[in-house]
Amino acid sequence: EAHPQAELPRFAAVFETAVAAGSEFNALVRIFSDGLDAAHEHELQQQRRGKKACDLPPAAQYARSLLDQLLAAAAAPAHPVDRGLTVASLKVLVRLLDIGRVGSSANDFVDADHNKVNDADEALLRRRQKQLTEQGAARVALMMGACADDEYCRLGLQLGIELLRGGNSLVQQEMYHVLKAGDARAFDGSGSSWMPAVKARLRRGIKEIDERKMYLALQAERRAMLPELTAGLTAAAALAVTNDVEAPFQTQAFVAEALEMLSLLCEGHNVQMQDYLRDPREGQDSAVEAVDLVIEVHDLLVQLEPSLDESNVEQAILCIDCLTEFVQGNTSLGNMASLIESKASDAMERLVCRQRFEGVPADAVSRLRTSVSTWFLAMLEGEGTVAEERFLRTLDLERLSAVAATAYMAGSTAPSAAAGDADDDAESRERAMAAGYSLSTLIKHLHDYEEHAAFVPRAGSHGGSVVTSRSLGAFDAEGDAVTAAAKRAMAGAIGRCEIVGASGKLERVYFRVPEFCNSLTRESKDELLWNVDRETPGRQIQELFARSQDLEFEMRHQHSLSRLPFWSIVTDNRSVFDFLVLRLAFIQNAIILIRFSLDPQHATPADAAGADESDAVERALSEFDLAGPGLNATDGEAAHPPSPLAAYLVIVAVTLFAAVAPVLLAWRDTSRSPRDKARVTASAAAVAAVIGGAGNYLVEHWEWFSELYAWALTLSPVEALELVERAGLQLIERLGSPEWIEAEGQINHVLGGLQCLSCVVVFSIYAVQNGPIRARRGLMDASGLPYEEVVARPEWRLFSLVMGPVYALTDPKLVLLAAMFGAAYLGINHSPLWFSVHLLDIVNKSADLQNVLRAVTENGRSIAMTALFGAIIIYLFAVVGFAVERDIFVLGNFPDEDLPMCTNLFNCFLNALNEGLRSGDIGSFMDPPVPGDHRGFAFRFVYQLSFWAIVITVLLNVIFGIIIDTFAELRASHQATKANMENNCFICGLDRFTLDSKGPGFEEHVAEDHNLWTYIFLMCYLRSKDPTMLNGWEQYVLRLMRDEDASFFPSQNALRLAGSGGGGGEDSGGG
Repeated sequence: EAHPQAELPRFAAVFETAVAAGSEFNALVRIFSDGLDAAHEHELQQQRRGKKACDLPPAAQYARSLLDQLLAAAAAPAHPVDRGLTVASLKVLVRLLDIGRVGSSANDFVDADHNKVNDADEALLRRRQKQLTEQGAARVALMMGACADDEYCRLGLQLGIELLRGGNSLVQQEMYHVLKAGDARAFDGSGSSWMPAVKARLRRGIKEIDERKMYLALQAERRAMLPELTAGLTAAAALAVTNDVEAPFQTQAFVAEALEMLSLLCEGHNVQMQDYLRDPREGQDSAVEAVDLVIEVHDLLVQLEPSLDESNVEQAILCIDCLTEFVQGNTSLGNMASLIESKASDAMERLVCRQRFEGVPADAVSRLRTSVSTWFLAMLEGEGTVAEERFLRTLDLERLSAVAATAYMAGSTAPSAAAGDADDDAESRERAMAAGYSLSTLIKHLHDYEEHAAFVPRAGSHGGSVVTSRSLGAFDAEGDAVTAAAKRAMAGAIGRCEIVGASGKLERVYFRVPEFCNSLTRESKDELLWNVDRETPGRQIQELFARSQDLEFEMRHQHSLSRLPFWSIVTDNRSVFDFLVLRLAFIQNAIILIRFSLDPQHATPADAAGADESDAVERALSEFDLAGPGLNATDGEAAHPPSPLAAYLVIVAVTLFAAVAPVLLAWRDTSRSPRDKARVTASAAAVAAVIGGAGNYLVEHWEWFSELYAWALTLSPVEALELVERAGLQLIERLGSPEWIEAEGQINHVLGGLQCLSCVVVFSIYAVQNGPIRARRGLMDASGLPYEEVVARPEWRLFSLVMGPVYALTDPKLVLLAAMFGAAYLGINHSPLWFSVHLLDIVNKSADLQNVLRAVTENGRSIAMTALFGAIIIYLFAVVGFAVERDIFVLGNFPDEDLPMCTNLFNCFLNALNEGLRSGDIGSFMDPPVPGDHRGFAFRFVYQLSFWAIVITVLLNVIFGIIIDTFAELRASHQATKANMENNCFICGLDRFTLDSKGPGFEEHVAEDHNLWTYIFLMCYLRSKDPTMLNGWEQYVLRLMRDEDASFFPSQNALRLAGSGGGGGEDSGGG
């Protein structure tokens, strides 16, 4: 037996040969890649110079020469073809398109294989696809795919996949023309064309189902016997045997490649290709062989379904995805009609409802169920109702609902501590939840069609009446508590809207509401509802359409914040801190009012003058005992106070009632969240503790309280009032004592600390939540560009870095919160009088006060200009008075001399402005006329009367009128907006009377059919979805959204409106 070390030279030689071959191939690919880049650069230079395309440099012609040689070899089948050279050429072409399949950018493109490709690689891929297609690569791919030679066929299919990757419409169109022209004959001279060759491969795939199972069973047996087979062999021989045993099944069908290429040919809802793959004759008599690849894929799936296991589950998923691409967006409905009468729906139901999959990973099961539900939803697209009738008759929706709940629970379950890769586990759970949501969407669609679309079976429709009892209650929250909760969660995350489809008719569509949409705040909702233009017809929809991107950015931002540690705890308790700011302000200022009114250190001279009187009061109060002279009196009949046991029982009963009653009421209320119930329980415990502590003190000092009780019963009402009055005076006096003043200062320090903490929390939450949103809006308004473009452009990048924080920090509410924090800090460290600033927080809490301020600021420019004009008029009056009679402007100062008020022009102007406006009469600081001074009398008469008429009567009333009119307009606008919200649908504009009399009712209509927020969620869903995964209606609506066209919104119409042009159930919605 040879020593293992003897094999090292041979291993080294083989390794060196393999490495050298790989290096040479990579170098060859690099040469062709550089040639394509050189051709692109040459084209750009010609465009910049404005010249016509001239001869390409030699390096730029390598790829074209390669493709020309392949096409020439196919055109001359009599000449021998170098097989090795042909295979190498195809591998080079495939490798040229194998660009950047792994990326990490948030804006990465996702190709058909769910591989991430960043933006730069996507652009390079699109460019090379275009270059190679223009040079004939699409035809080469079809010719090679039609070959009987397995290697040629496999590489041809791979080349086609790479050319079509991402749903390239240019390549799709080129391949359609090649197929239609009959130019896709086999390269190897076998005489077949592409579609019959693919048909043969798919049928070969059906035969391989059992062959693969037999091979895998035999492989398992040989693997179990591997130790016996390799016993006594050399290392090289043992390695050869092991490799032979572990060799994968060698397919000759290439089903995965064929199905993937078929899917990519139809991706993007290429209706021409969808119909051509079903009927290449296109309904005409021709010599073209009739090949229906739609049915061929269907037959393959039907054969795969009974024997589904780990070895063929991926083929089943590819079959379902391929069938989905055949029917999605197929406006001719030919493929749907072909599949609706087939066994596809039965096979799909068996696949999705199967409980046990032999050896199939859970992730593959989730993807299988998602693909099945996507196919069902694709079949429901369009205007017909044939699919709904068929599915309602054949599908067991209750069973599907149970499967959906199971999938959702599997995805929502927290990962175990032993989970290996957290990212893979999260992705697997997300796929399970996606499967649950997709199935729930299907169930909701059929349930709504059955319940709301007034479905009536028509004569001749599938042979009779439709059995719908199997679907009743399928989507209700039935079953055990966990299953019911899962169904409710999925139902709440499925949006339903009515849109105007591509055909111009109303249809109902369903979608999964993105998770970040749950972060839409009440403030944002109110801002949209109250600030859109509802008077101009159609304007509110345009504004909704325009604001949806801002709302999406806000929701994404809020959702990203909710994932931060402890952030949800802080935001959930924001109302507590927001509540404290104003309440603490009232308490602090009440203490300040008492302290600075009674503290002798802050007394004014007038207060000191009344010291004798206060001393007398103090002496009188010092002689008064709060207990009163009758507390120990024994005159009259003695009162009998209650016993300590009775008082103790009463206290215990009150304590138990205060603790137990709120808790019972809270926990019996099913609408309360667990957090609310916990808060009520904690509050009840705190109240019970206070009552219990007070009761305990009462019992411990029962003798004194019983004496007080007996004495209180002997008092007459007049004596009781006198006692209360004297006690109040004594309390006020004690509050002004040095001890109480010191205690009040300490209390204010504690309250000031709470105030400072509350201001910091509220400021931080508001700044983090709204700062980026305000910065985004400011940058967009300043630049007139979308935010992403502002950040990306170098000329705006510095501006955004500088001005972004400025826009964020100049929010008026944020400035007020910052001022309150500063006032709290100064109140603690400088003077408690600063706490008075916090009373301004009442503006944030009161919508009425905000409207009052808006009345002043709404027309602030008009008011400011009027005030400026008034100041100019007063200045002119001051100029006239200073120039003519400056000496008569005096202010009486009896018994001293009068004070001159117009010693210079500036002094004269300020006094005219101050005294004239405050008193309403500029003559209030003018000397009266001397008898006989007719000139002085005339001057005063004209001067004072004109000032009163122009300034006081006209200008001031103009300012007041502007404010009052603005307030009236705001109130009228508010009432009109409120009336519009209460009586008109925001989306379609139908009024309450019409919907109540001819429809389902106004409240139900705006809550279910035309829910405003659901339409916003719909736009967010379409923007966030991979463009290559869109179905028919999604692609149509997204195209309108990109064109800023809101015509897909219904106008004066609804599906459930009697006599509606949209029909009461004739139109089917998409999934």
